[in-house]
Formats: sequence, C-alpha cells, structure tokens
Amino acid sequence: MKLIQNRNKNTIKFSILILILFSSVLMGGCLSEQQNGSIDDRMAEKVGMSAFESESQMNDYFKNDYPVYYVRPTSSFAQVTVWYDPTSYNTTGYLISDSSVSKIENPAPRPADAVPPNVTRFSETNVQEKNVDEADLIKTDGFYIYYTPLLIYQKNITYVEESRSRYYQYEPYLKTFSIDAMPPESAKVLSEIDKGGDMYLVNDTLIAITDKSMGAFNVSDPENPVQIWNRNLDGNYSESRLVDGKLYLIVQKFNMNGSADVNTTVNPNGSISANSSKTSTSNPLSKDVNDSKEIPWSPPTYMGQKIDYAKCYYPVEPSVMNASSNQVYFISVVNIANGNFDDTLAFVGSNSTFLYASTDNLYLTNYFIPDYFAARDRFFLENGSDYFPEQVMNNYKKELGDGSTEKHRERANRVWDAYINSLNKSLTESEQKELFKNYEAGFSAYIVNLIMTTESTSVSRISLKDFSVTTGTVPGAAANKFFMDEHDGNFRIATTLGTYLRLEDKVNTVYVLDKNMNVAGYTSDLAPGETIKSAAYKDDRLYLVTYKEKDPFFVIDLKNPKSPSVLGELKLPGFSTYLYPVDEKSVIGLGYTDDGKMKLTLFDVTDVKNPKESGSCVFETGKSAALSDSHAFMWDSDRQLLVLPTESHALVMEIKNGKIIFVKDDIHENATVIRSIYINNYLYTFSEKEIHVLDQNHWNLIQKIGIPQPMTFTDPKAS
Repeated sequence: MKLIQNRNKNTIKFSILILILFSSVLMGGCLSEQQNGSIDDRMAEKVGMSAFESESQMNDYFKNDYPVYYVRPTSSFAQVTVWYDPTSYNTTGYLISDSSVSKIENPAPRPADAVPPNVTRFSETNVQEKNVDEADLIKTDGFYIYYTPLLIYQKNITYVEESRSRYYQYEPYLKTFSIDAMPPESAKVLSEIDKGGDMYLVNDTLIAITDKSMGAFNVSDPENPVQIWNRNLDGNYSESRLVDGKLYLIVQKFNMNGSADVNTTVNPNGSISANSSKTSTSNPLSKDVNDSKEIPWSPPTYMGQKIDYAKCYYPVEPSVMNASSNQVYFISVVNIANGNFDDTLAFVGSNSTFLYASTDNLYLTNYFIPDYFAARDRFFLENGSDYFPEQVMNNYKKELGDGSTEKHRERANRVWDAYINSLNKSLTESEQKELFKNYEAGFSAYIVNLIMTTESTSVSRISLKDFSVTTGTVPGAAANKFFMDEHDGNFRIATTLGTYLRLEDKVNTVYVLDKNMNVAGYTSDLAPGETIKSAAYKDDRLYLVTYKEKDPFFVIDLKNPKSPSVLGELKLPGFSTYLYPVDEKSVIGLGYTDDGKMKLTLFDVTDVKNPKESGSCVFETGKSAALSDSHAFMWDSDRQLLVLPTESHALVMEIKNGKIIFVKDDIHENATVIRSIYINNYLYTFSEKEIHVLDQNHWNLIQKIGIPQPMTFTDPKAS
C-alpha cells in the first residue's frame, strides 16, 4: 500500500524564476536574537499538544486539518508465492499467522536423577532505564532461553502447476524457540512457538509481539508451551515497555478509523475460541479497492472500542507551523493475564515521535517545524512589495482574496504571469537575475529566522498511575529516546535547534523541566554549529557527544535543575552513536571514525573537568548491530566484559583499568550474530543458524546448538 499525502493547502503559483531553492537555505545565516530569549517569549503563538474539548472539535479537526491520505489499489495476500516460471519470480505479500505450538521431536531428556542447575547470575536485556523492561528477540530466566532468530518460516505450503507456470504458495511467519540452557554442556532446543518478534518474559508468561499481532504463552513447562491468548493489533506495532508487571503498548496507524479485531483465547482443551469479532465498516483496507479512494472519516476507534475525545491529543500550532503529523499513536495498558486493553490514549504524531519511559511516566515527543510552503507564501504576500512593484502586488492580493477558490487563484496567477512576461521589456537579463537573487536572499534569511524561533519538540508526559497527561515544549529536536531522562521528578531533554533544513548555525541545549512540564533551567551554546549524536544520563550527570568535524564529548552537571552547567569537554575525531556509562569513572562510546570505520572509545571521567580518552579500538572491517540497536550491546559488569555482535563475529573485549583488551572472537560461519547473553560463567552467542556456548574461564566452545531452518524450495520438474 502506498500513501500519497494531499496537503490540502492553497499554494501560490510561482514562476520558475522565483522558486526558492533549498540550497539557498542550507547556507545558514545570522541567527535571530530571539533564540536566546526566554522560552515563554520565544514564540508569539504557542505550540504543543492538547486534548480535544468536544467531539465536534475532534470531528472538525480530522475532517479538515488532519492530512488526507489516499490508498492506491493493492491486493491483500495471505500467502507468499514462489514462481518457477523463468521469466517471473515474485514474493507477493506477508502475513503473520495465528500462533500454534509444536515440540522438537525427541529432545535429549534430562536425566531423572539430575540435580537442578544452580543459577547464580544471568544477563537481562540492555535497557535504558532500570526496572523498565524493553521487548527484545531474546529473553531468559537463567534456566531457559526464548529466542526469535528473525527467519521467515512457512506453513500451509501448496504446489501449483498451471499450463504456463509452476509455483509454491505458503503462509510466512516467525518462530520462537524454547531452549534448555542449563547445564550448558547439554543445552538444547526443547520446543518452538509459531509466533516470534519482540518478547517479554513475566514469570511463567512469555509475550510475543509482531508487527500486526501479539500473543501470550504459558511456559511453566517450556517443553510444552501453551497459548493463553492472541490479539490482532489495530494498526502497526511501534514500541512497548513493561513496568511493575504492566504492559504498555504503542501502536501506530495512518488514520483514526477502526479495523477488524478478532480476540482469541485458548481453551483448557487446547481449542481456540473467539471472544469477540468487531469490524468497523469504515476501514478502507477491508474493502476491495479498485480505484484510488480517500480514506473516509469515522469516529476514532481502536481495538473495537470508541476513543473518547478527551483522550485524543492533537498538535496545536500556528498556521505557519507544521507538526509533520502523518499518523496516530495509540498508547494502551494491556492486561497480561487475558490480553484485554484496559485503557487507551490517542496522540497525533509523526515518524519523528519517540518514546521514553521511567518507572512513573511515559514520555511521547512530537516535532514541530515551519511549514516551508506556507512560509514561502507568507513571505511573498508580506514582503513582495520590497522586491516587486507595489501595484503588481496590490493587484495580485486583490484577485487572490482569501485564496479559497480556484477561480481566485487563477486570476491572481494571471496578474503574476503578466508581470513576469513584462520583465523582458523593462529589465535586462542581468537585472532580472539580480532581482530574483535579492528576493531569494530575503526569503533565505526569513526561513532561517523562522526555523530558529519556531522549531520545537513537544513532550507529553503520561502518568502510569492514572494515565493523566501533562505537556511541555522546548526548542529544537530530540533525535531519539536516549536524549530524554527523568530524575527526582524532573524531566531532562537534549535538543539541537536548526535540524530542519540542516542549518549551519545549529544550537545545542539541555533543558530541565519541572513536575508541571515547565522549563526550570537549561544550558545552551554546546558546540555551536554541530549536531548532538548521542546522550547518556547517569543520576545527576549527562554525557553528550556532538559532531561536525570533531567529536566533542561533554560532561554536564544536572544537580541543580535551575542551572545545569558544563563540567568538562574533550574533543576527538569521529563520533559516538551510543554511550554506555560503566560506572562513575568511565563511559563506553560506540560509533564511527571520520572515514566511516567502527570505533570503540573508553572515556575516563574520573576528573570531570578534564575527561580523557583512556582507550580506543578501530575496527578495519565490519559493523555492529549495536551501532543502531542498544539491545545488541551486552555488558557483563561482574567480569567487565563487552560483547559486540559484528556481522558473523561475536567480539568479546575486557574493559578494565582504562584499557580495552581483546579476549575472544566467536565466529558463526555464514551467519549473522544477532545477540549474546551470559548465564553463570558461560557466554551464549546467537545467530540465525546456531547458538554457541562458551566457557568464560577458558573461552572454550563447549556446545553448539543448531536452529531449525526454514524450508528451501526447488522446482520438482527442474532438470
């Protein structure tokens, strides 16, 4: 399905001579003095998020202001087709099917007189916030491991032979494997679950979340997992967190309309029954679409339930602003026991929306930028007389009126076209170029000033206690969840102002917001002109990396919320994309050199005023998944070991006494290493083909566990 956004805005028609090139904006320029003013005075018109005050207001917004999308014709396939026609190979569709459970045939039994293994320690998912669990491809309780290798498996396979083609059809799905991890010498796959993806393990309940569905399984007997419930999601899975045994699920979709939801529960006898089946007839994706059709408006529903207007939040912005709103995020509390959605909020957001979670609150961002086209039109109408004859501009505005009809816009454009045609008689070619060069420079200064005074990030704080919402706004853009943190009731966020259109004169700032989400204090002018690449909070301290030509590493004191301050700074080539505070004295940075090679850096922050690089390692080849996925970063604090999955390698390094020492390179032949965990004194490394178990005392490979692979298809009639 392709989505085409109809801006539904009246854009002034310009001659090609007057189109403003983006390159003229990228040059930057002098910044407005307003950027250094107070936060409250920064914008004449407030931006942020607000709940609807009535159902009619909500209806008007989604009918008139929310971006309109169109659906191009597409087919909905429940199968993948593998063709054996020499002229055609096609995989057409992707579907995660309902879950089922199967056992691995004849797993080696544990001896009847075997003593249960003594597990003294095991690794958990590398999370941003302590006591806030994050979903991942691997979960373990120290005795058993549950692993989704991200392989596409097939079921309901059929072979079809026609007069001109031969092909297989099947339903694709992910699997989760239940692995008996202890003792490590006899570790083995016990069973498999026909659902995989992001997972949580809550006591004896395993939760698996795919893009379109989620399910729970009782794994008290890992050899015989039993499905408890299954839910088809109303939208696409985005994020989730687990706090105090409650699952908080974030689902995104491109419109507020509901879709089919079939909730199923596994009965004691193993059969599956439907609890409810609710279908919204307004969902265009449930219909045959022969022509491009606008998605119709209907009251907002989610998982078959109507969302009250007071629980729907939308961006409030001046007409010259744009919240880049192109989707709706639904945040729900999911009951782990039965899969019911106990409460739900809706937020209009965009691809630049990020989630941060503490033990008390969820925080959801929304990014506000100037509307480039609206700004271009406004500048022309407000400042055109400074460049073009006043009589021409007056006639243009008179014919345009409020621009609400095509007839008025056509009349106005005729006025403008007549003026453009007259220039050849009144101005030489060089004079015409100078005229439009001056206009272009004026608009460039205008848009730069507009960006520096309006580019903003709103933050919606959602209380986990009662799901109440409080919002605040800060200048600039936060690039990911690691730029945010909560400590002692205060919210901290690092932003870069000037991100939109990649301005030269960027401003980096760290803000502290109080319990009412008002700015209590901030520190600015951090590496002017650069962009924040990574951030890591540790109690009252923030470690920050920016980049343009060098890698300034900042140590920032946040002890006084009203007056954050820079303690120290270190400049290095390259930059870190992920920072991991090891303790009060050292921070690990993973990133890139200036020429794009992967680099591991150890920062010594013993003297916060003079941070140092105590060690570094540049990898000549290979990239790690941990560069963009923190769950792939595995730190063993007891042994001071770092494990990085790097293509077909699991690289083990000891980080001790300010040095990085290479320990082990565990190679998975012809496979990509995805994750690693430890149990007791054993390291388990995972690829899509195998699991390796290594003794951490001698680094011997003591067990290799094969992962059952998907079927490969061959043409039965091939010569």
